[in-house]
Amino acid sequence: MSDDRFPVGTALPEQRYGPITQSDIAAYALASGDDNPIHVDAEAARAIGLPGTVVQGMLMMAYADQALAKWFPEGQIGKLSCRFAAPLLAGDSLAVSARVVQVSDLESGRSLTLRLILRNSDAKVIAMAEAAVAM
Repeated sequence: MSDDRFPVGTALPEQRYGPITQSDIAAYALASGDDNPIHVDAEAARAIGLPGTVVQGMLMMAYADQALAKWFPEGQIGKLSCRFAAPLLAGDSLAVSARVVQVSDLESGRSLTLRLILRNSDAKVIAMAEAAVAM
């Protein structure tokens, strides 16, 4: 795969996931061992000022990882870091978009650095991430 197709500034097609259901959140909580009640108990979430249960940050990152794998099926994801700006509520959908911000030469090829933006169904930014993909 030639990374010449991905120069700096390339915008990748938005990937959409969801709606992410309470069942999805509960299954992830069980699989990951994340027992924070704000993910599975609406009353606990409301008690701290949230409107309802929220999607785990690491589940959102799993969707971002899926987007990277779709954009770069032969690439190797070497880094994925994220800053969360707002919660994603149960029942909402997630949109992941990205732009190439740097291309670096490696001995074995090239590495792309990408900025990812995660948005909810209302197009509100809920997280910003950076990823490195070796080509």
